[in-house]
Amino acid sequence: MSIRLRKWYLDAVDPGGRAVIVNWATLRIAGAGLSAASVLDSRGGQTLARTTLHAGTEPVIGTNGLEWSNPRLGVSGVWRTLQHAEPVRLLGDDRRGVLWRPSIVAAEVNAVVCGVPLVGVGYAESLELSVAPWALPIFELRWGRFVTERASVVWLDWRGDHPLRLVLIDGQVRAHGLVSDDFVEADGMRVRLTESRVLREGPIGTTALSGVPGLQSTAPAAWLGSIERKALARASMESVAGRSTGWAIHEVVRFGSEDCDAQARPLTRREGPA
Repeated sequence: MSIRLRKWYLDAVDPGGRAVIVNWATLRIAGAGLSAASVLDSRGGQTLARTTLHAGTEPVIGTNGLEWSNPRLGVSGVWRTLQHAEPVRLLGDDRRGVLWRPSIVAAEVNAVVCGVPLVGVGYAESLELSVAPWALPIFELRWGRFVTERASVVWLDWRGDHPLRLVLIDGQVRAHGLVSDDFVEADGMRVRLTESRVLREGPIGTTALSGVPGLQSTAPAAWLGSIERKALARASMESVAGRSTGWAIHEVVRFGSEDCDAQARPLTRREGPA
């Protein structure tokens, strides 16, 4: 059975810590496909979430950035590119694998979400899978991004049979570094995360992928039960260029398995000094 999943992730955070996350996904199984979109809006101590099968057009990166709207979700916004990055092949090849496009690693965002304007900085990426996501050889994922108007750091950490760790500094890939719950470092740069606030937590079948049509009836139940925790944190970056402060969005996902030992692995694990 052939499976192709393409998923967009857009986010924005204003100076006061209001965070908006938009997901757009299309899943094709044996040639048949459906799309969905969702928005998460965390402000004033509350987090609101909406999902629709009327996903609208796919986000497209243009010369100056990305513009996308969905009236059913109450989302309209422009992500103007400040920094960009090239696609990264994470696994396999063009025929069967995973392609990551961290296209806009830093953006100036002007949006309206649920009738409330948001002006801040943000990030945009897409992920293309031509292999079933539950077949990926990883048991734990860490991902995050720190963005200001002048600097950006993005990290991706796969743990399992296909370990992979990438840190992008201002859009440039660094293959070596350390990633933990509290900090990320590479090439003399360190981002510290403090005062994390959970934006979403629970099984991915009911959180991050709840709106992807066809997935509930196709994916293994243990994989749909994989635990995701996505958070917003205050962050500071120190490097030879100086110090920057702002907001980071980061997540940990522990992927479920029919193997009891795999399910028993701890959700978090520290690496290196705090």
